[in-house]
Amino acid sequence: DLINLFFLCIFYLLYIAGCVSKHFIVRLRKKSWIFVAAATCCAITSIIFLGVGLKSLTHGANDVNEISWLVCFVEGIIWVSLAVSLLVNGSKWIQILASVWWVSFALLDSVAKVEILLKGKGIRVFDIITWPMSLLLLLCSC
Repeated sequence: DLINLFFLCIFYLLYIAGCVSKHFIVRLRKKSWIFVAAATCCAITSIIFLGVGLKSLTHGANDVNEISWLVCFVEGIIWVSLAVSLLVNGSKWIQILASVWWVSFALLDSVAKVEILLKGKGIRVFDIITWPMSLLLLLCSC
């Protein structure tokens, strides 16, 4: 999550810098259906994480295996930012950063899921939901 927050901050800083610079040009370019589908999946995942975080915050975490509300909110913000990065047309640097972010996100997420499986720990529903979307991000980076 820390690496994703780093990419998120750099992404928004570059995007804001591009918006306020004199060289900012709005380019309307059609996105491929795969980008729209991936962004939609990321947005839905974000809503799920934020909903679970809100439920956990209001009802309190009773189970040791439950995810903390703060972790859910951070994950929700990361997923919604991934959706934004899939749809926004920015400068060349923003596009490069977004592609690197998608690749690193997919690889790190896959490694974490494989590690959980190899240790024999049970896989959570969140892991099942997010793994295919991580691989979809990897596809979008190509």
